Amino acid sequence: MFVKPITKLSALLFGRRLRLHWKELPHQQKAVILTALLGATALALTLYTMAHTETVPITGRKRFIFITHDQMIKIVEREVEEVLESCKDKILPSTHPLYKAIIGVAERLCVQNQDIQQMKDMQWKVFVIENDDFNAHVYPTGEIFVNTGLLKLVTNADQLAAILGHEMSHALLSHAAEQLSYAQKWDFFVIVIMAALWMIIPSDGIASITSWFMHRVIKYFDLPFSRELEKEADKVGLQLAAKACFDVREASVVWSMMQVKDTVEGNSIPEFMSTHPSNETRVELIDFLIPRMTELRDKCNCPRLPSNDPRVAMQHVKRFVDDKVVAKQAGQNLSKLQAQVYQKPTIQRRVAPGQS
Repeated sequence: MFVKPITKLSALLFGRRLRLHWKELPHQQKAVILTALLGATALALTLYTMAHTETVPITGRKRFIFITHDQMIKIVEREVEEVLESCKDKILPSTHPLYKAIIGVAERLCVQNQDIQQMKDMQWKVFVIENDDFNAHVYPTGEIFVNTGLLKLVTNADQLAAILGHEMSHALLSHAAEQLSYAQKWDFFVIVIMAALWMIIPSDGIASITSWFMHRVIKYFDLPFSRELEKEADKVGLQLAAKACFDVREASVVWSMMQVKDTVEGNSIPEFMSTHPSNETRVELIDFLIPRMTELRDKCNCPRLPSNDPRVAMQHVKRFVDDKVVAKQAGQNLSKLQAQVYQKPTIQRRVAPGQS
């Protein structure tokens, strides 16, 4: 909270202080200094990254991690305490019937994925929050927060498993620590560049505008990285659901429904400006992975999937919505459409092999 802004301000003042000396240097010497500065920065970042590289569990991907597990746990515990305090009046009691459906899905995902060490080590806890937002979130310490609004969108346990599997994957893969580490590495780069900018640029006004523009540009460097983590969580979440014998085709339906919701409400934003892949991109990725995940279900001795593919019915819904959106553009009213799309469903629990 305090070190980062102080460090950036110090870099700014340090660069500004060196400006007078910089002006007096010959052009050739300036070029040598800049080259040396950039080279030293690149070398330091490379060595720092190599020294803090580890393998991602489950996927085997190599990544940069600066924050230790214990540090991350302390950060998350404080954040969870703040969330529980701010939502204490909205958390439903454990006797509420919604807990049975959510815990049933989460427990099945956990029990059928005990071959994953992180899944065995995690202590999962479920909290249902009375909130109309279509959202669920899982913290690295195992707290699962599900908004009641999400249960107005999903229509069965398979769809809920797709969402919980995705969110649980973020915790299992330690994506939060990876994002903080990635931001830390960029901060180091920004501090060096800020000092150089305020040293080279002769005017404080131009240096301020350049620094502001640089921060805006660097912000968009974080977005592709965040989208890749979301895709990885989609893949691992599908794997968790497949091994727990859920219908993985319903994951495609979930994000198709999200796409329909955004279309009706006009909330779509370009993918390159978002921390998440577009719903359309996610549906394409999931549909591509479904044959592989179906094979994984078969290896786990799961029951055969129903012959009726739920994605077919969803395609009819999407075409219906697209027609209505065209009608809206022609000046018609969408109020009836919204009522049809957002009818409150019920969570239906499917029974896993060996369960009753």
